[in-house]
Amino acid sequence: MKCRHCGAQLSETAKFCGVCGSKVERETVKQDGNSTIRGENYNSEKENEKNKKNTGGKKGILSVILLLCVIVAGAGFFYCKNKGEVTSFTDGEKSKNATVKEYEDSVNGANNSFSTYYDGYIYYKKGAYLCRQKTEEYDGVETIYYLKDEDAAFIIMDGKLYINYQDKTDNLYKLIKVDLPTDVTILSQNQEESYLYTEDEMIYYCTWNSEENVEKGRVEIINKQGKKTKLFDFPKEYMQSAYYMMDRRYVYYYAEGGIKRIDITQKNCNPELVLEETKNQQVPDDFHPYNDKIYYRDVYSDDPTWYEYDIKTKTKKEILTESMFEEEGGEFRIENFRGDYAYVERDSPYDEDMGDIYRLNLKTGQLEWVTESYYDSNWDICQNYIVFTTYNDSDDGTEIKFKNVLEDM
Repeated sequence: MKCRHCGAQLSETAKFCGVCGSKVERETVKQDGNSTIRGENYNSEKENEKNKKNTGGKKGILSVILLLCVIVAGAGFFYCKNKGEVTSFTDGEKSKNATVKEYEDSVNGANNSFSTYYDGYIYYKKGAYLCRQKTEEYDGVETIYYLKDEDAAFIIMDGKLYINYQDKTDNLYKLIKVDLPTDVTILSQNQEESYLYTEDEMIYYCTWNSEENVEKGRVEIINKQGKKTKLFDFPKEYMQSAYYMMDRRYVYYYAEGGIKRIDITQKNCNPELVLEETKNQQVPDDFHPYNDKIYYRDVYSDDPTWYEYDIKTKTKKEILTESMFEEEGGEFRIENFRGDYAYVERDSPYDEDMGDIYRLNLKTGQLEWVTESYYDSNWDICQNYIVFTTYNDSDDGTEIKFKNVLEDM
Protein backbone atom coordinates (compact mmCIF):
# COMPACT_ATOMS: atom_id res chain seq x y z
CA MET A 1 0.00 0.00 0.00
CA LYS A 2 1.24 3.52 -0.89
CA CYS A 3 0.53 6.98 0.53
CA ARG A 4 -1.84 8.93 -1.74
CA HIS A 5 0.01 12.19 -1.09
CA CYS A 6 3.73 11.42 -1.40
CA GLY A 7 3.81 7.88 -2.79
CA ALA A 8 5.77 6.38 0.13
CA GLN A 9 5.40 2.63 0.76
CA LEU A 10 3.21 1.96 3.84
CA SER A 11 2.42 -1.06 5.97
CA GLU A 12 -1.10 -2.45 5.89
CA THR A 13 -1.75 -1.31 9.49
CA ALA A 14 -0.30 2.25 9.23
CA LYS A 15 -2.62 5.12 10.28
CA PHE A 16 -0.30 7.96 9.27
CA CYS A 17 2.41 8.25 6.59
CA GLY A 18 5.88 8.15 8.15
CA VAL A 19 7.27 10.40 5.39
CA CYS A 20 4.78 13.22 4.90
CA GLY A 21 2.62 12.78 8.01
CA SER A 22 -0.71 12.58 6.13
CA LYS A 23 -3.52 10.45 7.47
CA VAL A 24 -3.74 7.13 5.67
CA GLU A 25 -6.75 6.80 3.39
CA ARG A 26 -8.14 3.35 2.87
CA GLU A 27 -10.76 2.48 0.33
CA THR A 28 -13.13 -0.38 -0.15
CA VAL A 29 -13.63 -1.00 -3.81
CA LYS A 30 -16.76 -2.56 -5.22
CA GLN A 31 -17.15 -2.96 -8.95
CA ASP A 32 -20.66 -1.97 -10.10
CA GLY A 33 -20.48 -1.50 -13.82
CA ASN A 34 -18.02 1.40 -14.24
CA SER A 35 -18.65 2.89 -10.79
CA THR A 36 -16.42 2.67 -7.73
CA ILE A 37 -17.82 3.01 -4.20
CA ARG A 38 -15.16 4.33 -1.72
CA GLY A 39 -14.99 3.89 2.05
CA GLU A 40 -15.63 6.42 4.79
CA ASN A 41 -12.02 7.71 4.91
CA TYR A 42 -12.24 9.09 1.41
CA ASN A 43 -11.40 12.79 1.22
CA SER A 44 -12.83 15.16 -1.34
CA GLU A 45 -10.74 16.23 -4.32
CA LYS A 46 -10.29 19.70 -2.79
CA GLU A 47 -8.99 18.21 0.46
CA ASN A 48 -6.56 16.08 -1.51
CA GLU A 49 -5.21 19.09 -3.35
CA LYS A 50 -4.83 20.96 -0.07
CA ASN A 51 -2.91 18.09 1.52
CA LYS A 52 -0.61 17.82 -1.50
CA LYS A 53 0.25 21.51 -1.23
CA ASN A 54 0.91 21.20 2.51
CA THR A 55 3.22 18.21 2.07
CA GLY A 56 5.25 19.78 -0.72
CA GLY A 57 7.29 21.78 1.78
CA LYS A 58 7.86 18.73 3.97
CA LYS A 59 9.15 16.70 1.04
CA GLY A 60 11.51 19.52 0.11
CA ILE A 61 12.94 19.61 3.63
CA LEU A 62 13.35 15.83 3.65
CA SER A 63 15.20 15.96 0.32
CA VAL A 64 17.65 18.55 1.70
CA ILE A 65 18.24 16.47 4.84
CA LEU A 66 18.87 13.34 2.74
CA LEU A 67 21.35 15.19 0.53
CA LEU A 68 23.24 16.46 3.59
CA CYS A 69 23.44 12.91 5.01
CA VAL A 70 24.97 11.64 1.75
CA ILE A 71 27.54 14.47 1.75
CA VAL A 72 28.52 13.84 5.39
CA ALA A 73 28.82 10.07 4.84
CA GLY A 74 30.99 10.60 1.77
CA ALA A 75 33.22 13.04 3.60
CA GLY A 76 33.61 10.57 6.47
CA PHE A 77 34.65 7.78 4.10
CA PHE A 78 37.13 10.07 2.34
CA TYR A 79 38.62 11.12 5.68
CA CYS A 80 39.05 7.54 6.90
CA LYS A 81 40.58 6.47 3.62
CA ASN A 82 43.10 9.29 3.61
CA LYS A 83 43.97 8.71 7.25
CA GLY A 84 44.90 5.15 6.29
CA GLU A 85 42.53 3.65 8.84
CA VAL A 86 41.03 0.21 8.26
CA THR A 87 37.46 0.63 7.04
CA SER A 88 34.76 -2.00 7.23
CA PHE A 89 33.40 -3.58 4.08
CA THR A 90 29.89 -4.98 3.75
CA ASP A 91 28.15 -7.41 1.42
CA GLY A 92 31.38 -9.33 0.87
CA GLU A 93 33.30 -6.31 -0.48
CA LYS A 94 36.99 -6.23 0.36
CA SER A 95 39.86 -3.86 -0.23
CA LYS A 96 42.07 -4.64 -3.19
CA ASN A 97 44.99 -5.45 -0.93
CA ALA A 98 42.89 -7.75 1.28
CA THR A 99 41.72 -9.68 -1.78
CA VAL A 100 45.23 -9.95 -3.19
CA LYS A 101 46.66 -11.01 0.17
CA GLU A 102 44.02 -13.70 0.60
CA TYR A 103 45.06 -15.13 -2.76
CA GLU A 104 48.79 -14.84 -2.07
CA ASP A 105 48.36 -16.62 1.28
CA SER A 106 46.73 -19.52 -0.57
CA VAL A 107 49.66 -19.96 -2.99
CA ASN A 108 52.63 -19.23 -0.70
CA GLY A 109 53.97 -21.42 2.08
CA ALA A 110 53.25 -20.16 5.59
CA ASN A 111 56.90 -20.66 6.59
CA ASN A 112 58.52 -19.22 3.46
CA SER A 113 61.81 -17.61 4.38
CA PHE A 114 63.35 -16.16 1.21
CA SER A 115 60.71 -16.08 -1.56
CA THR A 116 57.09 -15.19 -2.28
CA TYR A 117 54.71 -15.26 -5.23
CA TYR A 118 53.01 -11.97 -6.13
CA ASP A 119 51.08 -10.89 -9.23
CA GLY A 120 52.64 -13.30 -11.73
CA TYR A 121 56.20 -13.14 -10.35
CA ILE A 122 58.22 -15.11 -7.85
CA TYR A 123 60.29 -12.68 -5.79
CA TYR A 124 63.31 -14.19 -4.06
CA LYS A 125 66.54 -13.32 -2.30
CA LYS A 126 69.75 -14.35 -4.03
CA GLY A 127 72.54 -13.49 -1.67
CA ALA A 128 72.18 -9.79 -0.91
CA TYR A 129 70.04 -9.11 -3.99
CA LEU A 130 66.28 -9.22 -4.46
CA CYS A 131 65.27 -10.73 -7.79
CA ARG A 132 62.07 -11.69 -9.52
CA GLN A 133 61.07 -14.02 -12.32
CA LYS A 134 57.84 -14.65 -14.20
CA THR A 135 56.42 -18.04 -13.29
CA GLU A 136 55.72 -19.08 -16.88
CA GLU A 137 59.27 -18.27 -18.03
CA TYR A 138 62.56 -19.95 -17.22
CA ASP A 139 64.76 -17.00 -18.12
CA GLY A 140 64.51 -13.24 -17.95
CA VAL A 141 65.46 -12.91 -14.29
CA GLU A 142 65.32 -9.32 -13.04
CA THR A 143 67.56 -8.03 -10.26
CA ILE A 144 65.37 -5.33 -8.77
CA TYR A 145 67.05 -4.21 -5.56
CA TYR A 146 70.29 -4.51 -3.63
CA LEU A 147 69.28 -5.53 -0.10
CA LYS A 148 72.65 -4.78 1.55
CA ASP A 149 72.00 -7.66 3.95
CA GLU A 150 71.68 -11.39 3.17
CA ASP A 151 69.37 -11.79 6.18
CA ALA A 152 67.00 -9.03 5.07
CA ALA A 153 63.25 -9.70 5.14
CA PHE A 154 60.72 -8.35 2.66
CA ILE A 155 56.98 -8.27 2.06
CA ILE A 156 54.84 -6.83 -0.74
CA MET A 157 51.70 -4.72 -0.28
CA ASP A 158 49.82 -3.01 -3.09
CA GLY A 159 52.77 -3.56 -5.42
CA LYS A 160 55.22 -1.80 -3.08
CA LEU A 161 58.20 -3.54 -1.52
CA TYR A 162 58.77 -3.22 2.22
CA ILE A 163 62.26 -4.32 3.19
CA ASN A 164 63.73 -4.69 6.64
CA TYR A 165 67.52 -5.02 6.78
CA GLN A 166 70.53 -4.26 8.94
CA ASP A 167 72.67 -1.45 7.59
CA LYS A 168 76.27 -2.46 8.23
CA THR A 169 77.47 1.16 8.07
CA ASP A 170 75.67 2.19 11.26
CA ASN A 171 74.39 -1.22 12.52
CA LEU A 172 70.81 0.04 12.50
CA TYR A 173 67.85 -2.07 11.43
CA LYS A 174 65.96 -0.09 8.80
CA LEU A 175 62.48 -0.52 7.36
CA ILE A 176 62.14 1.02 3.90
CA LYS A 177 59.39 1.26 1.30
CA VAL A 178 60.54 0.83 -2.30
CA ASP A 179 58.38 2.11 -5.13
CA LEU A 180 60.21 0.68 -8.11
CA PRO A 181 62.40 1.57 -9.77
CA THR A 182 64.09 4.26 -7.64
CA ASP A 183 61.76 5.78 -5.05
CA VAL A 184 62.91 4.72 -1.56
CA THR A 185 61.40 5.93 1.71
CA ILE A 186 62.83 5.14 5.16
CA LEU A 187 59.89 4.32 7.45
CA SER A 188 61.77 3.32 10.59
CA GLN A 189 65.26 2.71 11.91
CA ASN A 190 66.31 1.32 15.27
CA GLN A 191 68.74 -1.00 16.99
CA GLU A 192 66.34 -3.90 17.38
CA GLU A 193 65.54 -7.03 15.39
CA SER A 194 62.11 -7.11 13.81
CA TYR A 195 59.31 -9.06 12.14
CA LEU A 196 57.00 -7.86 9.34
CA TYR A 197 53.39 -8.79 8.64
CA THR A 198 50.79 -7.16 6.40
CA GLU A 199 47.00 -7.27 6.70
CA ASP A 200 44.18 -4.93 5.59
CA GLU A 201 46.47 -2.31 4.04
CA MET A 202 48.61 -2.09 7.17
CA ILE A 203 52.17 -3.14 8.00
CA TYR A 204 52.58 -4.66 11.47
CA TYR A 205 56.13 -4.04 12.59
CA CYS A 206 57.34 -6.01 15.61
CA THR A 207 60.69 -5.08 17.11
CA TRP A 208 62.66 -6.42 20.04
CA ASN A 209 66.14 -5.95 21.43
CA SER A 210 67.84 -9.30 21.94
CA GLU A 211 70.97 -7.96 23.58
CA GLU A 212 71.85 -9.26 27.02
CA ASN A 213 70.10 -7.52 29.93
CA VAL A 214 67.82 -5.62 27.55
CA GLU A 215 64.13 -6.45 27.65
CA LYS A 216 62.37 -4.14 25.22
CA GLY A 217 59.93 -4.96 22.46
CA ARG A 218 56.89 -3.39 20.85
CA VAL A 219 54.36 -3.63 18.02
CA GLU A 220 53.80 -0.71 15.66
CA ILE A 221 51.40 -0.26 12.79
CA ILE A 222 52.35 1.61 9.60
CA ASN A 223 49.81 2.68 7.01
CA LYS A 224 50.37 3.16 3.26
CA GLN A 225 51.23 6.82 3.75
CA GLY A 226 54.06 5.84 6.11
CA LYS A 227 52.40 7.03 9.32
CA LYS A 228 53.58 4.93 12.26
CA THR A 229 51.52 4.29 15.39
CA LYS A 230 52.53 2.24 18.41
CA LEU A 231 50.04 -0.43 19.46
CA PHE A 232 51.59 -2.00 22.56
CA ASP A 233 54.74 -3.25 24.30
CA PHE A 234 55.58 -6.93 24.46
CA PRO A 235 55.33 -8.38 27.99
CA LYS A 236 58.43 -9.18 29.98
CA GLU A 237 57.79 -12.93 29.82
CA TYR A 238 57.93 -12.76 26.03
CA MET A 239 61.21 -10.88 26.06
CA GLN A 240 62.68 -13.47 28.43
CA SER A 241 61.45 -16.43 26.41
CA ALA A 242 64.16 -18.63 24.94
CA TYR A 243 62.12 -19.60 21.88
CA TYR A 244 59.43 -18.03 19.76
CA MET A 245 57.70 -18.78 16.45
CA MET A 246 55.49 -16.74 14.14
CA ASP A 247 52.36 -17.80 12.32
CA ARG A 248 51.33 -14.69 10.39
CA ARG A 249 49.33 -12.51 12.83
CA TYR A 250 50.35 -14.56 15.89
CA VAL A 251 53.61 -14.67 17.83
CA TYR A 252 54.03 -17.88 19.89
CA TYR A 253 56.49 -18.22 22.75
CA TYR A 254 57.39 -20.30 25.79
CA ALA A 255 56.05 -19.00 29.09
CA GLU A 256 55.47 -20.30 32.57
CA GLY A 257 52.89 -23.04 32.37
CA GLY A 258 53.13 -23.76 28.66
CA ILE A 259 53.00 -21.97 25.30
CA LYS A 260 51.36 -18.58 24.82
CA ARG A 261 50.58 -16.46 21.80
CA ILE A 262 49.94 -12.77 21.09
CA ASP A 263 47.76 -11.41 18.29
CA ILE A 264 49.85 -8.51 16.94
CA THR A 265 46.90 -6.97 15.04
CA GLN A 266 45.05 -6.00 18.23
CA LYS A 267 45.23 -2.61 19.94
CA ASN A 268 46.22 -4.15 23.27
CA CYS A 269 48.55 -6.96 24.27
CA ASN A 270 46.51 -9.95 25.46
CA PRO A 271 48.69 -13.08 25.81
CA GLU A 272 46.68 -16.29 25.41
CA LEU A 273 47.75 -19.62 26.93
CA VAL A 274 47.26 -22.01 24.01
CA LEU A 275 49.03 -25.14 25.29
CA GLU A 276 49.03 -25.78 29.01
CA GLU A 277 51.60 -28.10 30.53
CA THR A 278 49.86 -30.90 32.43
CA LYS A 279 50.63 -34.40 33.62
CA ASN A 280 49.45 -35.78 30.29
CA GLN A 281 50.67 -32.95 28.05
CA GLN A 282 54.28 -31.90 28.07
CA VAL A 283 55.51 -28.69 26.46
CA PRO A 284 57.35 -29.61 23.24
CA ASP A 285 60.98 -28.54 22.83
CA ASP A 286 60.37 -27.55 19.21
CA PHE A 287 57.12 -26.76 17.44
CA HIS A 288 55.45 -25.23 14.37
CA PRO A 289 52.21 -23.27 14.81
CA TYR A 290 49.72 -23.19 11.93
CA ASN A 291 45.99 -22.36 11.75
CA ASP A 292 45.18 -22.75 15.47
CA LYS A 293 47.20 -25.98 15.66
CA ILE A 294 50.63 -26.76 17.08
CA TYR A 295 52.74 -29.43 15.34
CA TYR A 296 55.64 -31.04 17.15
CA ARG A 297 57.64 -34.14 17.99
CA ASP A 298 59.70 -35.14 21.02
CA VAL A 299 63.22 -34.23 19.92
CA TYR A 300 64.76 -36.10 22.85
CA SER A 301 63.01 -39.37 22.05
CA ASP A 302 63.88 -42.05 19.51
CA ASP A 303 60.23 -42.00 18.46
CA PRO A 304 60.00 -39.92 15.25
CA THR A 305 56.20 -39.49 15.48
CA TRP A 306 54.76 -36.03 14.84
CA TYR A 307 51.68 -34.77 16.70
CA GLU A 308 48.99 -32.19 16.08
CA TYR A 309 47.66 -30.28 19.09
CA ASP A 310 44.35 -28.49 18.52
CA ILE A 311 44.30 -25.19 20.40
CA LYS A 312 40.51 -24.92 20.36
CA THR A 313 39.62 -28.45 21.49
CA LYS A 314 42.82 -28.94 23.56
CA THR A 315 43.31 -32.42 22.13
CA LYS A 316 46.24 -34.04 20.34
CA LYS A 317 46.64 -36.82 17.81
CA GLU A 318 49.34 -38.57 15.82
CA ILE A 319 49.59 -37.30 12.24
CA LEU A 320 52.91 -38.56 10.87
CA THR A 321 54.66 -41.85 11.64
CA GLU A 322 57.44 -43.99 10.15
CA SER A 323 54.93 -46.56 8.92
CA MET A 324 53.25 -44.03 6.60
CA PHE A 325 56.26 -43.94 4.25
CA GLU A 326 56.46 -46.56 1.51
CA GLU A 327 60.23 -46.94 1.85
CA GLU A 328 62.67 -46.80 4.71
CA GLY A 329 64.62 -43.61 5.05
CA GLY A 330 66.33 -41.18 7.34
CA GLU A 331 64.96 -38.56 9.71
CA PHE A 332 61.80 -36.72 8.66
CA ARG A 333 60.41 -33.35 9.78
CA ILE A 334 57.62 -30.92 8.94
CA GLU A 335 59.08 -27.81 7.28
CA ASN A 336 56.22 -25.80 5.78
CA PHE A 337 52.45 -25.48 5.39
CA ARG A 338 50.01 -24.35 2.72
CA GLY A 339 46.25 -24.76 2.67
CA ASP A 340 45.29 -28.20 4.02
CA TYR A 341 48.82 -29.58 3.63
CA ALA A 342 51.95 -29.93 5.72
CA TYR A 343 55.15 -30.29 3.70
CA VAL A 344 57.64 -32.84 5.00
CA GLU A 345 61.32 -33.31 4.23
CA ARG A 346 63.03 -36.68 4.71
CA ASP A 347 66.75 -37.42 4.55
CA SER A 348 67.93 -40.08 2.15
CA PRO A 349 69.46 -43.20 3.74
CA TYR A 350 71.63 -43.75 0.65
CA ASP A 351 72.89 -40.32 -0.45
CA GLU A 352 73.76 -37.68 2.11
CA ASP A 353 73.47 -34.97 -0.55
CA MET A 354 69.86 -35.79 -1.40
CA GLY A 355 66.47 -36.14 0.26
CA ASP A 356 62.77 -36.16 -0.53
CA ILE A 357 59.84 -33.80 -0.05
CA TYR A 358 56.36 -35.12 0.72
CA ARG A 359 53.08 -33.44 1.46
CA LEU A 360 50.65 -34.59 4.12
CA ASN A 361 46.92 -33.87 3.84
CA LEU A 362 46.02 -32.64 7.33
CA LYS A 363 42.35 -33.55 6.83
CA THR A 364 42.61 -37.02 5.30
CA GLY A 365 46.04 -38.11 6.56
CA GLN A 366 47.19 -39.04 3.04
CA LEU A 367 50.94 -38.76 2.44
CA GLU A 368 52.31 -38.35 -1.11
CA TRP A 369 55.75 -37.85 -2.60
CA VAL A 370 56.40 -34.47 -4.27
CA THR A 371 60.01 -34.21 -5.42
CA GLU A 372 63.65 -34.70 -4.49
CA SER A 373 65.40 -32.19 -2.27
CA TYR A 374 69.03 -31.12 -2.07
CA TYR A 375 71.52 -31.33 0.76
CA ASP A 376 72.20 -28.10 2.64
CA SER A 377 69.43 -26.20 0.88
CA ASN A 378 66.41 -24.22 1.99
CA TRP A 379 63.16 -24.40 0.07
CA ASP A 380 59.91 -22.46 -0.12
CA ILE A 381 56.51 -23.02 -1.74
CA CYS A 382 55.43 -20.43 -4.33
CA GLN A 383 52.34 -21.14 -6.44
CA ASN A 384 53.12 -24.41 -8.30
CA TYR A 385 56.81 -24.28 -7.56
CA ILE A 386 59.21 -25.57 -4.96
CA VAL A 387 61.96 -22.93 -4.89
CA PHE A 388 65.38 -24.06 -3.65
CA THR A 389 68.27 -21.87 -2.55
CA THR A 390 71.66 -23.52 -2.13
CA TYR A 391 75.15 -22.23 -1.48
CA ASN A 392 77.83 -22.82 -4.11
CA ASP A 393 81.34 -21.67 -4.89
CA SER A 394 80.38 -19.12 -7.53
CA ASP A 395 80.90 -15.39 -7.10
CA ASP A 396 77.39 -14.69 -5.80
CA GLY A 397 77.51 -17.75 -3.55
CA THR A 398 73.85 -18.66 -4.05
CA GLU A 399 72.04 -20.83 -6.57
CA ILE A 400 68.27 -20.74 -7.11
CA LYS A 401 66.36 -23.70 -8.54
CA PHE A 402 62.68 -23.84 -9.51
CA LYS A 403 60.70 -27.07 -9.70
CA ASN A 404 57.20 -26.89 -11.16
CA VAL A 405 55.91 -29.99 -9.39
CA LEU A 406 52.63 -28.92 -7.75
CA GLU A 407 50.59 -27.90 -10.80
CA ASP A 408 49.02 -31.33 -11.36
CA MET A 409 48.82 -32.44 -7.73
